[in-house]
Amino acid sequence: MSEMKNLPQVGVESVSKGAQRARYTAYMQGYRKLEQKVKTDKASREKAARMGGAV
Repeated sequence: MSEMKNLPQVGVESVSKGAQRARYTAYMQGYRKLEQKVKTDKASREKAARMGGAV
């Protein structure tokens, strides 16, 4: 970790900001994927109910 101390504070700050942004975008992508899955599951369940299947 000694090489981190040699970096200027600005560099360290921007790295952590970038990491936070990357983590946030990854989280949001995962959330959207999950949301999409829930929507499709709900739609297929409704379709099955209309067809008369018990799901």
